[in-house]
Amino acid sequence: MILSGLEVVTRQLVRNLRGAIQQQPWGIDLTLRQISKWTSAATIDFDNTKRQAARTSILPFDNTSHAITLPPGAYLADFNETVHVPRDYMGSIFARSSLWRSGVGITAGVVDAGYEGALGALMEVKNSHGVVLYRDAKLAQIVFEELSEEVEGYNGIYQASTSSVGRDGTGLSSIIAPGIRSEYVKVLNPLWIFVVINGAVSAVQKLDVGLKEAHFKLTSDKIIRSLEIPPSTFSPHSIVSSRASTVFYRRRLALVRQQSAHLPFINNRDSNTL
Repeated sequence: MILSGLEVVTRQLVRNLRGAIQQQPWGIDLTLRQISKWTSAATIDFDNTKRQAARTSILPFDNTSHAITLPPGAYLADFNETVHVPRDYMGSIFARSSLWRSGVGITAGVVDAGYEGALGALMEVKNSHGVVLYRDAKLAQIVFEELSEEVEGYNGIYQASTSSVGRDGTGLSSIIAPGIRSEYVKVLNPLWIFVVINGAVSAVQKLDVGLKEAHFKLTSDKIIRSLEIPPSTFSPHSIVSSRASTVFYRRRLALVRQQSAHLPFINNRDSNTL
């Protein structure tokens, strides 16, 4: 069964709608938030241990017209809307007919059952003359289909993501900069979680999650609670990295010990062997 647009809106499966005209009889129109281009190569493997996300750069809209002119090529389109997909539904994204009639294509994967977060798609401008897009332009449509049964649901590194930018196997966004309010990191046993604020390591936590994978939503508030560090220690913008073996983190060890020495999971043996 395919959900009607009214049912999708009523159940709030799609959020951040710009207006009622986005509701269609069989789904919801998706609107343009931003366009990015790729600035580096990506690496993709079987189990994500070697995965490296391609870096991206946001292309600005014109300040006056709020439009952007795109020459032929491939782009990453982020939509304004976010989704909360029940575990007994899946979503599919299709290009609007006005887009492909203009020589522009949209390609996106299945929106997994249980996924919550941002939406994006690969956009290919095949029209040799290019295309002009305005901010909030309607580009695609999302349709929800019911599954035969409820499933475990998506719990990967893109859960609760705020953009469709690719991430490394560690769960890190390909863009690391102040202003990112939350990230997901994939945790395997054992590893160290470093809280990075404005490019500097500020605290460390050793997590033992057994052999089972775990995913932690790491916002500034939750980091403060989990590490039991006074809120004044943190800025509101924080990122997490799990690459404990890098030279960078080894060199920051003194700072880590100084700012987290009172925590129960830090001891001299662990610190000296990092």
